[in-house]
Amino acid sequence: MTLSNFEEDNYFLAFMDICGFKNLMKLNRERSLQVLNNFYNIGFSTISNQIYNREDNRKIIEISLFSDSCLLIAHNINSRLNQFKSLLEIIKTINKDFYTKSNELLMSSIVFGKFRFQNRFQDIGTSKNFIFGEGFIQAYQDNERMDPMKEAGLCCINIRNIPQGISDYLKEESILFKKRDHFYYYYFWMASLETPANSLYKQYQNAYRNYFNKYKEIINNSKNID
Repeated sequence: MTLSNFEEDNYFLAFMDICGFKNLMKLNRERSLQVLNNFYNIGFSTISNQIYNREDNRKIIEISLFSDSCLLIAHNINSRLNQFKSLLEIIKTINKDFYTKSNELLMSSIVFGKFRFQNRFQDIGTSKNFIFGEGFIQAYQDNERMDPMKEAGLCCINIRNIPQGISDYLKEESILFKKRDHFYYYYFWMASLETPANSLYKQYQNAYRNYFNKYKEIINNSKNID
């Protein structure tokens, strides 16, 4: 499954990667392969199971998987709010399914910015994927700046340049979104509109506490290996 060509424009983009994967490779190579395989299978199946958009017979969200990461891109079809909600739903599904199957957490970042992608001529031993745009760089950098010890499992939304309608939606849905600072919101993917706030935070805190303890153990063991 290859990406469609995306002409240069503003898109909703999300960058995701597996928390602590490099340390997991040092600690348990066999498990890291299993975890990575789960990530790829879940990413692929989540995108494949989308319903096609009626307007142009395309799926709203596409995915590019590489290493222990993936890039999600929302096509500029339907309304901006619909694009954003579709992206959130994909992020929630990948996170939930990956946590359920692997007992591992992901970190995610969302931006609205410039992006361009071209599938170029390929030959045996050669693959050329032309990726360009400030939005892609920003999504990657936001994800890299997140602290795995404090933000494992979180999805961070960069509100710079985000359409006004999306800003209003973030403020209205106070269970799903919490403001981190002047430029970012957190998206609590474990929540749904039917989930009480106290239940949501208990779910998330338990998952975070389990991951935090395991991550510390991985870090300590990898130091001993080094």
